[in-house]
Amino acid sequence: MDMAPMASLLILAAASGAPTVSERTEEYAVAGTTPEEIRVSMNRQRPADKSGRRLDAFTDWQVRREYRHSSTAEQCALTSFKTTIEVVTTLPRWSGNRGDSALAQRWDRYQRALEEHEKGHAQIGIKTAEAMQEELSKLEPHATCADLQHAIESRAKDILDGAREEEADYDRRTRHGTAQGAVFP
Repeated sequence: MDMAPMASLLILAAASGAPTVSERTEEYAVAGTTPEEIRVSMNRQRPADKSGRRLDAFTDWQVRREYRHSSTAEQCALTSFKTTIEVVTTLPRWSGNRGDSALAQRWDRYQRALEEHEKGHAQIGIKTAEAMQEELSKLEPHATCADLQHAIESRAKDILDGAREEEADYDRRTRHGTAQGAVFP
């Protein structure tokens, strides 16, 4: 058996690296001069997440993977593997937040708590992309490229399912941020 093709495939095997992370914040406007008016405005303006739930704030993340492989008669191996994650956090912005009134201070505490809670969701997403990069870039060669692709997709699904469970647990433990102070009014 000629070892040169197999050796070159192993040399080309993907090296693990950090995922590319893209984060952005979107805002929706709320108005009012009293806590009650602000809450009514927020309830009316807040967007829905992917499941249709309307929340004061939410973070959505998507992990994408790009890979290449090469094959010989004996095997199919990864030659490159890269993950990217896009994190989008949606938060309310109160247009009346001016000065250091008691209401503005209350809003600022609420806003900081919301941001802290949403950072937790972003970190789960980033950790997921890191796990995917780490685990999938090190997959051993498979007999066929179809087998390799199936292994990648199957393991990626398992990692994503685990992350979604972690997010649900995070929301249960924090009561969607209320245990972290994200309560207004």
